[in-house]
Amino acid sequence: MAGLSATADGERLAFLKQHVNVYSVDVGDVEGDGLSIVNPRRLTLSDSFDHAYAWTPDSKSVLFDSNRNGTWDVFRQALDQRTAVKLASAGGRPAMSPDGTSVLYLTSLAGDSGFHQPNRIMRVALSGGPPQSLGEIQNNFGLIRCARAANVCVVSDSGTKERVFYALDPAKGKGRELLRSGPALNPADDGGWDLSPDGSTLALFEADPQKEGFQIEVRPLAGGAGRELDIGGPLHVGRWAYIRWAADGRGWYVSTRTYTCAGAWTLLKVDLTGRAQQLIQGRWWADLVQSPDGRHVAIMGWVPASNVWMLENF
Repeated sequence: MAGLSATADGERLAFLKQHVNVYSVDVGDVEGDGLSIVNPRRLTLSDSFDHAYAWTPDSKSVLFDSNRNGTWDVFRQALDQRTAVKLASAGGRPAMSPDGTSVLYLTSLAGDSGFHQPNRIMRVALSGGPPQSLGEIQNNFGLIRCARAANVCVVSDSGTKERVFYALDPAKGKGRELLRSGPALNPADDGGWDLSPDGSTLALFEADPQKEGFQIEVRPLAGGAGRELDIGGPLHVGRWAYIRWAADGRGWYVSTRTYTCAGAWTLLKVDLTGRAQQLIQGRWWADLVQSPDGRHVAIMGWVPASNVWMLENF
């Protein structure tokens, strides 16, 4: 509450009711070989924290998590609908299974008791129904990513010293260890990696906050030598950053909260050679995920809401 004022006769009070941590799911249309995002609009309309993670295979609905009910739950919302359908309770960070029938997500085994608590990997049918357990990870800031063109999923277990990536069978559960990397740029939000649409390769965001620019490390899951792309500045990367493969697999969308523009975000499109093109700067847009057909993007957008309220008969 802020900005309290009273009428001269003392009969009424007016004040601002502010919701600072409001993040909506915004949707935009893609033009120009993925280099232009037009017609941005809000999809979710609640005063809550909504974060988009994936699309349904038909590119008509977005999967996201939200704290609108007081706990983190998993939702699906169609582009032509104003309300969302809850798929699972007490879970978050959803991924679409490669066959398009199930949603995979993570749920904490310790509630909201703190950082780096065990999480259970869960699966629920896209059409709804009882959830099923697929195993556990040790840290509650892991992520699940699934390929679109292969029956491949990967789950990260993000600790303070390193990240461990495991194979994840959408039906049978967590499998063998695939590879390890250094710790996430921000262990509290490990959005700095993604799985390629064909399921063959991981892309990892790497940065030194004291230096300009950043690196994208490309690691094949089949083993062998990876490669590192040095993306030059001037861009002073903060602790928050996300990387997503483009739908066609020919590059990445990278969003990072910088030290410029009052802490707002910069959105880049980076091709497979490391050439980067800035799409947006200075707007509170983060973690962009492109629809499978390449026509749309879902974005986490900051929407600070301030409404004027009046109080009387007190």
